[in-house]
Amino acid sequence: MSTPFRLKRSAVSGKRPGLSDLQRGELALNFYDGYLFAERDTGGVGIGTTISLLTPWTENFGGDSIYYSNSVGVGTEAPRAKFDVDGSLNVSGISTFGNDVNLIGSTAGITSAYWDSSANT
Repeated sequence: MSTPFRLKRSAVSGKRPGLSDLQRGELALNFYDGYLFAERDTGGVGIGTTISLLTPWTENFGGDSIYYSNSVGVGTEAPRAKFDVDGSLNVSGISTFGNDVNLIGSTAGITSAYWDSSANT
């Protein structure tokens, strides 16, 4: 038999439910921050039972952009930078990179029509 769906809610800034606040099948919605939480049970593998944030992205007022305040890992569970890709990254079209870009490993196949060598001085 399935567990009935229940929704708990809060309108307190920064409030996050604890393990004792949610049971299996319940969701918690923080209306102030716009975050949705659920209990996550990995069956004793890895992290065990915890409360997971299901909506980590924040939309700017007016919907012009979204952002994430912490580090993002693609292909890794332990990002070493704000945006860490472990594996292949395919970037096509015109791309602009600001600040530092670190290429670790093979750089075979990297081509550039324009390289500003003054950025390295």
